[in-house]
Amino acid sequence: MRSLFTLLFIFSVLTISAQNKKVIYCLPGQGADSRQFEHLQVDTSVYEVQILEYDIEFEGQTMAELAYDLSKEINDDRPFILLGVSLGGMLCMEINAIKQAEKIILISSAAGREELPGRYTIQRHTPLYQRIPESAYVWGASFLQPLVEPDSKNVSALCHSMLSDKDPSYMKRSVEMILEWDRSVDDTPVIHLHGNKDHTLPARKIPHINYLIDGGSHMMILTRTDEINRILQEVLVD
Repeated sequence: MRSLFTLLFIFSVLTISAQNKKVIYCLPGQGADSRQFEHLQVDTSVYEVQILEYDIEFEGQTMAELAYDLSKEINDDRPFILLGVSLGGMLCMEINAIKQAEKIILISSAAGREELPGRYTIQRHTPLYQRIPESAYVWGASFLQPLVEPDSKNVSALCHSMLSDKDPSYMKRSVEMILEWDRSVDDTPVIHLHGNKDHTLPARKIPHINYLIDGGSHMMILTRTDEINRILQEVLVD
């Protein structure tokens, strides 16, 4: 009987401890998954990390609609932080409109459509992408990634593996989702980490970058992990 009470006491202490932790919900980028965060380092005595992976279930699904579905996985009875990379960061902005986070951390991302490069607007109004077959999207991303972001070659095996696991229909739908994103930049406070060598979402389009990483590319969550972890430690203690 004493052993039972001891076990129940330990369980209750652990449960209370877990409930006191803040949750960091991490959303990976368009061609990535949970492996994008495998080198993320946070104080696990204070924070619990949960990865929110996602799919785009039907053609024409909007960013706001997907964010609404994802928000159901977030327990806002506990303080939480949203951290997103690329498309994941855009989704963070939409989720925050539904359930307000304590902090929003964007890495290689955009807070609104005004921060997307001009070619996205052109593609939106001349939607040739719709004529590209789904099967070409994964191949195209694998081919273009090392050309557009050369330092991805340093993590090429991981990048190729993550892209290969993506369904071609998802890749095409995610492109449409980004091009049709209609959220405008507002006064929502964000903590923005961006690389000055990001050729996918150029830093020059983003007026308020809190941490501009010299030499950082769109892949810096994988290629500059030590520097990003140092910044996150600073951001999370504030």
